[in-house]
Amino acid sequence: MKEIQMHFRALKVAYMFKQHEIISLIGRFNCLTHLRLALKIKRDENMSKIKIYVASPYDAMLNRGFSLDEVMQVAKKTKKNAINFFLGFEFDYFSPVLEFGDKGLSRDVAMKSCFAELLMADFLYIGDGEFVNKSEGIYEEYRFCIENNIAVVFARREIREEFKQRLDAENSAKNAF
Repeated sequence: MKEIQMHFRALKVAYMFKQHEIISLIGRFNCLTHLRLALKIKRDENMSKIKIYVASPYDAMLNRGFSLDEVMQVAKKTKKNAINFFLGFEFDYFSPVLEFGDKGLSRDVAMKSCFAELLMADFLYIGDGEFVNKSEGIYEEYRFCIENNIAVVFARREIREEFKQRLDAENSAKNAF
């Protein structure tokens, strides 16, 4: 019976390819196995790679005295963790810190570039580094994804809950006026 249930879940997930449906799946399944199957099928049918946007702290670290080299090392580690998280699939991984971090862009220009990249992504991956929950940029990317129905995957449930509570509080404050 359990095998039939697992097979049914896999089939059910395999047909849900739209972003809002995938967002729904992330909330319902405690295991990404079925989601990975759906993504593999989507990728095979579309003949294109899934794009994962990998968020890592930038200003949050620089403002605390870390060097650009240290920030880049954290971004590389976060990208490697994202690759391990989505184990077994050849997705395209995009790290804005690795792409834009050493270009000397203003924060506004960098965030606009990040949002443009997010619109082309299938997922935002938020890792579990020390400064993730202190990063305004990562939180803004998260909020942008929620507003634009882009799936968000967290490495740690605690960070997901913290971001969700923060967004709920912001929305409650907006609705109070």
